[in-house]
Amino acid sequence: MAKEFPNYFTYGRGPGNYLSYGVFNESADGTVKLLPAGVLTSGALANLDQNLIKEYVGHSWYSSPSGVHPLLEETTPAASKAGAYSWLKAPRYNNQVMEVGPLARVLVAVARGSNAAINTLVPYVLSQTGRSAADLNSVLGRHAARALECKVITDRCEEWVDALVPGAAACVTFTIPQAGVGAGLTEAARGALGHWLQLTNGVISRYQCVVPTTWNASPRDDLGQAGAMEQALVGIPIADAASPIEAVRVVRSFDPCLSCAVH
Repeated sequence: MAKEFPNYFTYGRGPGNYLSYGVFNESADGTVKLLPAGVLTSGALANLDQNLIKEYVGHSWYSSPSGVHPLLEETTPAASKAGAYSWLKAPRYNNQVMEVGPLARVLVAVARGSNAAINTLVPYVLSQTGRSAADLNSVLGRHAARALECKVITDRCEEWVDALVPGAAACVTFTIPQAGVGAGLTEAARGALGHWLQLTNGVISRYQCVVPTTWNASPRDDLGQAGAMEQALVGIPIADAASPIEAVRVVRSFDPCLSCAVH
């Protein structure tokens, strides 16, 4: 594919910022993961702080407060809202646009240096295609990352299966508290997936989720920043306006699911 469509190593450039919650525990306490957590901003790696996540609705069809943490959010539809053009909210990390998904996971892993397989495979792909690390921020970079992590995960599956103990408990028994707040952060195939909830009198009184496509396909935020997919579509040459396959290829490199992303 890279040889047939080399331009797609230059098409589809996103914001260049990446977020991963990390997935597949490699230690009992969950601090070590096969694909690590982290945030890459302009090439600088930082530890994830979920308190820095906010969702904006300035250009979304909602009248609920904008720029608040998911745990404090409301979701109030406003289908006739002026200036809005999407049912997706605009999640931001520290007020910056982030890309999530396979490319984010792979680049965070490379920056962490904790996954020897990925640190070997990425340079190999770049050498075989004659590309630089900067070219991974592209349509083909996303597809390459998707393939590489598939290999890494598949190679570990055999070891995970061998570690299973027949008859051993498969989950931890717990008691639901009467009150509290919590968050569940993990990686789905499409990228960072977060759930936030509040318990009152033993039942869920507040709940929000921010799914991968909400990150990637978000509209502009209140600061005017375009979402990751919107940025990736800017400047794409279209050979036939009646059949804009070039734009479709860019969108598909994010593997979006709008039905998941709409609140």
